[in-house]
Parts: sequence; structure tokens; C-alpha cells
Amino acid sequence: MANSPLPVSFWQEFFWEFVQNIVLLTGFFIALALWRQGRFGPAVGCMLIGGVLGAWNIRWIEAKFKGHAESLKVTWTNSVMMPLLMLVFVAYLAASWSSGLTDLIIGAAGGFALSAAQRLSIKASLDVWRSAAFAIAFPLTLVSIRALATLPLALTILASTFIVTLLIVAIHQGSKKWGRS
Repeated sequence: MANSPLPVSFWQEFFWEFVQNIVLLTGFFIALALWRQGRFGPAVGCMLIGGVLGAWNIRWIEAKFKGHAESLKVTWTNSVMMPLLMLVFVAYLAASWSSGLTDLIIGAAGGFALSAAQRLSIKASLDVWRSAAFAIAFPLTLVSIRALATLPLALTILASTFIVTLLIVAIHQGSKKWGRS
């Protein structure tokens, strides 16, 4: 199980990607709800817990079920970047000037920043497909928050995780089809 990914079906990959994303998005959505209530300390705590646990969950799942041994440097980078991005996105969504249009810009910038930070941490060139997946998934998450705002928190978490995971897996499967993975 060195560094070559195991062959998996679309739905197998979807399942494991969902398990990775649910940890991150649960921390994010709970933090957002707390932030909107003015409970900034617990919100930041949720960002830290969700971001760090999410980063290590990704490392474990990638190695155990996807056959990809993620670099320890990438895991540490994720452990810092994910809570930071959560903070930026939560503060952004709470700002009076945020909108559907700015969701696209802020989300794409955040997704690209995470992809670039991961690649820089291992001194590798930018992965265009991964950057594209992140730059599309992050704005989609922000847009889905607005679209699902009236739903109960648990349903919002599940629906958003489903949508984002579906997109990421579709992009990844498409990149494999075109010989880029």
C-alpha cells in the first residue's frame, strides 16, 4: 500500500470521502452556529477540534482505505490550515457584506490556498486537478450553507457533506479517466 491508490468504485470512494468530509464540516457548521450566537470561544474550539481531527482522520483514511500514505508534513499543514480556513469562512459568513457572489470568490481562494499549502509543504508542484476540486468544492460549501440555512443543523451538515463529496469524487474520478490522478 505504498503510494499507489487502490482501485475503488465511485461509491466506495464516495463513502470514504464522505467520512473524511463529515468530520470537517460538522466542526465547521457547529462553529458557525455558535459564532452567530456570539459564542466566539466555543466556536473557535469547534474549529480547532473539527479541523485537527479532520486532518488526522484524512491521514488515517487515505492510508487505511485508499492506499495513499499522506505525508506527515501535509497532515500538519492541514492541521493548521483547516482551522484557519474555518475561522476565515465563519467570520466571512457572519459578515453583513457576504453574498452568493462573494461566496464564489472567497471559497475559490480558500480552496486554492489549502491545495497550494499542501503542495508547498512537500515541495511539490501544484496539482491542477486537486486545486480545481478544492476551488470548486469550497465555494459550493459556502453556497450550500446559504441554500440550506432553513434546515435543522444536522440535516444541513449531512446535505452539504453529500453535495461537496459528490463533487470532489466526480472531479477525482474524471481526472482518473483522463489519466490524471
